[in-house]
Amino acid sequence: MKGMHERISGVAGAYPRSMYRCSGYTDEELQRPLIGMATAYFEGHPASRALEEQAKAVKAGIWMAGGTPFQFYTIAVCDALAQGSGMKYSLPSREVVAAEVEIITGAHPFDGLVFLAACDKSAPGMLMAAARVDLPSIFVPPGPMLPRVEEGKVWVMSDIKEAMGELSAGRISEEKFDHIERISCATLGVCSIFGTGTTMACLEEVLGLTLPGAATLPAVDSRRLVLAKETGMQAVALV
Repeated sequence: MKGMHERISGVAGAYPRSMYRCSGYTDEELQRPLIGMATAYFEGHPASRALEEQAKAVKAGIWMAGGTPFQFYTIAVCDALAQGSGMKYSLPSREVVAAEVEIITGAHPFDGLVFLAACDKSAPGMLMAAARVDLPSIFVPPGPMLPRVEEGKVWVMSDIKEAMGELSAGRISEEKFDHIERISCATLGVCSIFGTGTTMACLEEVLGLTLPGAATLPAVDSRRLVLAKETGMQAVALV
């Protein structure tokens, strides 16, 4: 498979060079290491929403290190949102994510990749893709939600399910149930429990595919932007 630099060189590369220029890329940018940014995204998904600002920081890091970023998107299914019959689509979405990355990387081969993997389906899909495309790669998980502290208790998203049982048993009122529903998911990020979103991020980290601390630093912690920027810089160093 020819690399992108080879495809945009010489007379034969005039057409793609012209296309990249009309997208705003300079000659200098096209001569640098070209880093793809596979970003799992769905606007209603709190984990992938957390990646919006982090992606900007990754881009900044790539530019700082002398590379050129090319961001593209994949689907991002959230099990907590899917529920019921929607879950029939959740597990197969891993294969779709892997295929999406493999297709665009085959069509537009990069020198390296940054994977911004939102949750427990996009993360394994992107791990599969990383193995298939065999390019220098690094991962950016979004980080977990922060819990909410109220009424002397730490509230996390699993408290909603507990409250569903309490309501069914008549032990709490509908007003109390509504209040618990509204406070249990406090911020953007992966589920505020040690669920599959966080465990997949931990797996990425122990495999050496993220920078240290990336799995568990909360999504809304300002240090995540520094970490994302450093990840972009590391992506260039890997190539």
